[in-house]
Amino acid sequence: MPFQGLAATGFTYFDFQNEAFLSSQLHLLALKGNTENLKELVQSGKVYVDSQDQEGTTALILACANNNFQCAKELLKHGANPAARRVTGTSALYCAAQGGYLDIVNLLLEHGAPVNVANWDGGTPLMVASQCNHSDVVKALVTHGGNIEARMLDKATPLFVAAQNGHTETVSLLISLGACVDARRTDGATPLWIACQMGHYQVLEELIVHNAQIDCVNENGESCLHAAALFDHLKVVKFLISAGADPHLRSQDGVTPLELAQEAQNVQVVNYLKRFSKERKLPDVQRSS
Repeated sequence: MPFQGLAATGFTYFDFQNEAFLSSQLHLLALKGNTENLKELVQSGKVYVDSQDQEGTTALILACANNNFQCAKELLKHGANPAARRVTGTSALYCAAQGGYLDIVNLLLEHGAPVNVANWDGGTPLMVASQCNHSDVVKALVTHGGNIEARMLDKATPLFVAAQNGHTETVSLLISLGACVDARRTDGATPLWIACQMGHYQVLEELIVHNAQIDCVNENGESCLHAAALFDHLKVVKFLISAGADPHLRSQDGVTPLELAQEAQNVQVVNYLKRFSKERKLPDVQRSS
């Protein structure tokens, strides 16, 4: 199935009023995967293989975004620039990585596509592959020099975005490839913290096994246990407690995980934390007014 990411965001493939007819035809053929006619047009010498639309999109970017391998191969054979980028900074490699098109990713890498070029928000091909759980693409990109500690504008890493989206396989792979398990986003959140907030239990287990800091806090002093309690993830709360998370830990506002759960009316989490406090003879304090 053709990749729909660009089209789904109001993507304009070309402007018939401003682009030369043959350039528009080249783009359309790449988009639809019509290799035979594309080859004929390129070989005619009547069209520039890297002609761009008003958003900087080339035929190669369109072919790669829509998983049209043979079109991409033909364009590269005739000198298409694998480093070409749209005005947003998005490249053909980024589009292929986003779609999980490993054959096209490898093709582009073989032709020297820059692996760490980021788009406007700091997203690299490795970042988007991690976000979309394309672990085979992640491995290929890292093998070819993809920066495993690349940062978005908010300082999120590939491991962070994989954890945020609950992609256990990719999280495991990134850790095995050397990703820092406690790398912090701008707000202080770590991959473990975001996994707890989102309730991704298997990701949580994987990170803990690899010694992620369990009582790390964000910029507001809220721990992983705070995040899980606030968002009513009872299973995560139980795991964190069993792994040694501190139920006494207070945020900058002086709030404990129990008090956050009480304010959010998360009854099961409240009952569990109260029961745990009673069994362990821990003070069951209420938030001061």
